[in-house]
Amino acid sequence: MTQTKMSNELEKIIEKSQKQFETMKYLMEAEKIDGDISIRIITSYVLITMHHHDAINDLIKSNRPISASALIRPLVEAFVRATWLSLNENHKLVKKAIRQLEKGKDDFPKFWIMIDMIDEEFGENLLTVKLKDIMRVFHSFTHGGASMVSRCLTEDTVGPNFSTDELISILDGTSYHMQLTVLAYASKVGNKKLADEINLEIKKSLKD
Repeated sequence: MTQTKMSNELEKIIEKSQKQFETMKYLMEAEKIDGDISIRIITSYVLITMHHHDAINDLIKSNRPISASALIRPLVEAFVRATWLSLNENHKLVKKAIRQLEKGKDDFPKFWIMIDMIDEEFGENLLTVKLKDIMRVFHSFTHGGASMVSRCLTEDTVGPNFSTDELISILDGTSYHMQLTVLAYASKVGNKKLADEINLEIKKSLKD
């Protein structure tokens, strides 16, 4: 079994990613979550994305990219659910999903239906284009498919085989989706100050 030596570049990205987590944590800890069930559900998805993101940071830092990559899909799915709930609060499918969650049951539309509804709200196929191909890879990472197996093998060794660029993309991508999930919460509660702070953080992240 082999291990990948961490580069200085990757160490810097891990540090940046951890700071992004700490910023979102600080902003959310200042929020007073009221009793509205839809707000509390969206906040739960914020918590899910933040915990997955924090775990991904720790796993990559400790040279466990296989486990880190398995968490990308559930993080992105939590982001999609939070955003879908926030943008379509009056839609019958959203109301149905919330009623079922109150009963401890899942009744969300299929992933791509939620993606289409989110894109309709923005008037462009932004999420569809970004996620169409990579969700197949994320699914494979989570469920041990070909994309995962190919990163466990070389011709003569068995061990984590993720490039530095791939690990950086995982950290940057999951940070971005975590921030967007907090933004979905800010939109839901109408907190413009919080939304502005998150948008500034996103712009800062994209420049770094």
